[in-house]
Amino acid sequence: MAAIGPDFKKRFVDDAPVGNVDIAPTLARVMGVTLPAIGMLRGRVISERCPAGRAGRVFERRVAPLDPSPSGNATILRYQQIGSQRYVDEACRGRMGCGG
Repeated sequence: MAAIGPDFKKRFVDDAPVGNVDIAPTLARVMGVTLPAIGMLRGRVISERCPAGRAGRVFERRVAPLDPSPSGNATILRYQQIGSQRYVDEACRGRMGCGG
């Protein structure tokens, strides 16, 4: 994701995950607007990209395997998480899981 303007750091690179769901809350914060918390897909303010934001947000890479079916196929979900916000990287199904 890229952001340009006086409300964002210049030449800033960070490995923390972001997604489309984060655009609205981030732009609302920059414009001083409060968005109502409706539903579960709220996103987060990408504060580490703002001039006063602190870089290096702690995030975890996780794998969520589901129980295999009788045929031996299993669904694997790989995702990253910052706080309660999840960012799905890959979901696959098969005997060997992702990449197998």
